[in-house]
Amino acid sequence: MRATALCLVLVAATAGTALAGPSPSAVLRNPDQLTQRVIAVRRGPAGLTPATMEREQLFEATGLELSLPLYQQRADVVRVVVEHDDARLLLWIRREDLGWTVARATRITGRGEVGVWALPGAPLVVTGDGKRVAVRLTSGGVAVDGTIARRALVHAHVPQPATDASSHDLRGAIFRSPDGPALVVLDRSIGVRVIDRGPTGWVLVEHAEDYARVVGWVRERDLEELSLSAYGSIYGSELGMNHTARIDVDAGACMFTEDGAVVGVQRTRSTRYAHPRDGGAWSVYVNTVWGSVLPIVIDRAPGNDPARWTPCP
Repeated sequence: MRATALCLVLVAATAGTALAGPSPSAVLRNPDQLTQRVIAVRRGPAGLTPATMEREQLFEATGLELSLPLYQQRADVVRVVVEHDDARLLLWIRREDLGWTVARATRITGRGEVGVWALPGAPLVVTGDGKRVAVRLTSGGVAVDGTIARRALVHAHVPQPATDASSHDLRGAIFRSPDGPALVVLDRSIGVRVIDRGPTGWVLVEHAEDYARVVGWVRERDLEELSLSAYGSIYGSELGMNHTARIDVDAGACMFTEDGAVVGVQRTRSTRYAHPRDGGAWSVYVNTVWGSVLPIVIDRAPGNDPARWTPCP
């Protein structure tokens, strides 16, 4: 196919797939405009289009906990923004591979002023099938078992990060009442702020983080001066291939499907494995935690060096 003809297909396909809301190109430029997110907890089939979703072969089927911007929803699949391997992609994954969370702060254990609340975006492990189900919330230093109304569970949510106003570090446990049973047993220190004082040696505290809010009683001797800690996680993978061409793709190069729809953008210059196509087009390998996908990039001046990669419209 000639480069000119392919560009016309791209324009037509992009116009024909216009959506209510931001266009694919606008989302790829600024995914922060998407207010809703979902949590991917399993690696199942994934693809650049629902029709081409393929089961990746590089990873185990479980073990994810990725918070991703949500772009589109269908009954059985959702479209999310994925950033990996020097690219930003719009990728379709199965709805059944999403984790459960809540749409608003929801208490899972405790009563009165004391308890543990799951916040929007909290990854919940759910068991049972009744109107009220068992859940386990693990977030930072907090790991709590509780219950929740099934109707309160959602996939799509709007994150509402808590404001951390911690004044002390706490080690040990948070209790339901002075000298009462434990509400949360800690495996490391967490930040808390003092709300009130109770019987001698006891204070009421609040712990707040992105996914959990905890209010309960602690022994005053377990409070320490505030210190800073850092935590992080990395998802990484590498792709190796033999007998495959390699091309240098510049930042800003747009990535398309077979029918010309925009599905990605190159974020920084990198060398990619690729297969040549007609009219200066190349199928390039982009690695994700679901495996590799093959969007198309287009050289507007094939045969010239350097390549002039088509930007997103």
